[in-house]
Amino acid sequence: MALTKRQLEDATRKAYVKAIREYLEDTLHEEVLQVGSNELAFPTVDVGNNDIFITITVKVPQGSRDGDPYDGYAMAEDYALRVAARKRKAEASAKKKKKE
Repeated sequence: MALTKRQLEDATRKAYVKAIREYLEDTLHEEVLQVGSNELAFPTVDVGNNDIFITITVKVPQGSRDGDPYDGYAMAEDYALRVAARKRKAEASAKKKKKE
């Protein structure tokens, strides 16, 4: 019997969760906690030497409700445009404050 799309995606997600966990444990020697079916957490120390947790969530996005498949390239491009726009706005604001 052939696997469904959902079963294939679940198996792929689980394989990546396992691979990330093994990398964190074996290579970075982190204590990794599984806090959800697709979520890992590990304790660390921030740059201010405070104890914190980092979480990593692995998901297979489904795309939009109108049937468009998820496009990671387009999402990355949109994100880069938003970051650039925020940077321009912050620079303009700083320039304006400096004039005043």
